Amino acid sequence: MVSLPSVSTSPPVKAQLRLRWVLLLILLWVHPLDAQCPAGIYAPPGSSLTSKSYSWENEFVALHRIGNYYMPLFGGGHSMSETFWSGVDDNYHPYGSDGFQETWYIPRDALSGTSAFSRAFNPSNSDHIDLPGTAGGSGYSFEFQHGNPWTTQKPGTLPITRYIRFSPNFDHRTSLFASPAPGYSPTPAGYQVDAIFSTSTGTPLYGFQRFNNCLARNAVSLYPNPITYQNSLNNGTLQIDFNRVWGNAIGRITYLPRGQQVVNSDDIGSLVQAALFRGTSLDDAGTCCRDNPTEAGGVDVAWYANTLRWTGSPVLSVSSSSGPGSSALTTVLKPLNFTTDLRATSPSGGGSTDPFSPLLWRGTFQKTTTLGYRVGSQTLPNVVRIQSDAMLDTDAPSAMDGAYNMHNAFFFLGVSVSFFDVVNLQNGSKTTVSNRTGTILAGTLHDTNSATVASTADRALAIGVFRLDQAASLIELDFNHDSTSNSLTFGSFSNHVLNRSAYETENMVIAVGPTDAVETQLRAVYCQQTGRCTAPVVNVVSATYGGNCGAAAGNVTSQLATACNGRSSCNYTVDYRLLGDPAPGCAKNYVARWQCGTNTTTFIATAAAEAGFGSVVTLTCN
Repeated sequence: MVSLPSVSTSPPVKAQLRLRWVLLLILLWVHPLDAQCPAGIYAPPGSSLTSKSYSWENEFVALHRIGNYYMPLFGGGHSMSETFWSGVDDNYHPYGSDGFQETWYIPRDALSGTSAFSRAFNPSNSDHIDLPGTAGGSGYSFEFQHGNPWTTQKPGTLPITRYIRFSPNFDHRTSLFASPAPGYSPTPAGYQVDAIFSTSTGTPLYGFQRFNNCLARNAVSLYPNPITYQNSLNNGTLQIDFNRVWGNAIGRITYLPRGQQVVNSDDIGSLVQAALFRGTSLDDAGTCCRDNPTEAGGVDVAWYANTLRWTGSPVLSVSSSSGPGSSALTTVLKPLNFTTDLRATSPSGGGSTDPFSPLLWRGTFQKTTTLGYRVGSQTLPNVVRIQSDAMLDTDAPSAMDGAYNMHNAFFFLGVSVSFFDVVNLQNGSKTTVSNRTGTILAGTLHDTNSATVASTADRALAIGVFRLDQAASLIELDFNHDSTSNSLTFGSFSNHVLNRSAYETENMVIAVGPTDAVETQLRAVYCQQTGRCTAPVVNVVSATYGGNCGAAAGNVTSQLATACNGRSSCNYTVDYRLLGDPAPGCAKNYVARWQCGTNTTTFIATAAAEAGFGSVVTLTCN
């Protein structure tokens, strides 16, 4: 038995919970995941980007990704840890390995408050071991240094843990310290804890825990791991699912009455998330994402299809809360820069740095997602509010103080868009456009691809989104529409200074449901938030279908109220397929009664007999 460094072997403790702005958009092929990490999963490199030198060390910490290979064809079955950059290539599968299983992020460089962590090898028993420092143990010779883990526990980090197996083959394995999700064993099968590198043991080495996964195309939505969508909100109308592997960004929003999921989750840039940009514009022309901490994490933008280089932002904490008719999930995370430091040059003259190291921002994001929006005493169950805050670390260098822009992004999946309705939330006026538009108050997307959608927009599923800003006279919204994706990008469009006591905040409101209901709900939210609701709006008193045939008065009031309440003008299409037939065999008329705002005058609109075959009644308060 070899002599190993003296470290405690106490059992592991329970693990802590833990904008897209892409100028290069590449369609990814879908490869189903099997038991192994598939090889050969990359497309040729994409278009090159202009190099840009900047002092990233002021704002980011370069990380190394430590992963584990279990090699069944080496020495009867042995484990080996590597940093991602040290593999022969990105498809490295040594000795029958199932591929690089990512488990830790640690600082790459020897920073203040870090210490070396290395790998050594013993040829007599074919055993690799990971240990503190840069020397081997008895019978072991130093191979290389993994990086420099923190020596004090930062928020969200855990002590690195090493395991040991005595038979059938002696083996050391550095793996996950604790169970990342229900049903996962905290200790590899056949192993026991050998060393916990914690403060209490006198050998502290801390890093951000990852999830023992291999990456492949479509790796965002097809992760074979329950940690992916462990967190969710569900109120029977909408279900919001958070992807914890990728910074707990929102990966799915499902409208439950129709079972339709509207978020494109094929790649990390398409998730619903926040991103921060340094300076007065999104980025310097031609550089793309140079200084861009992003909620979901980072990619190699020059080679976007190389999914193995995608890196998820570490989640520090997740908490939930609830109120009358609503529930909320709050995530605190350390965002990674969207691109690696492939194009960054060290200010110390070290030249271009390696392309495999994600950059950890010296600050945090806090995101609170609230499902079920309260307007007065009423709850709007299909309205979601997302508040994203960014704050610098208390020890961040003063060079980081300055102007920033924060943005939210939302990419749609499975929504065939033929037109947009652009709605002024103050007066209800509507403009229909078929492509990109800007400087608008709100928008809805009509799903014209569903079998349940007829020619009228009132029955279509809509997605309405706008940015809450009580100080702004307009809510600005970008629709970027092309043949492959339908995206919305929301920005603060103003400069902010981050410091140690103030957050940069971005608020976004999303509603999913029937078209007119979405518009009505978003107008109500806008009115409550801004007080800008001076135009009188429709308040339906009653609606009767077939009163001339003896049908009960007010028998279809709820349908009209859902479509028209809160709007200054509403064109309602009478459709027997939605209203039913209250008097079979009789040609039925339609009568609508409404008031405007606080005015008690009742207005009436009628449609003659056979109204149910598409007659339109107009309710207006203009």
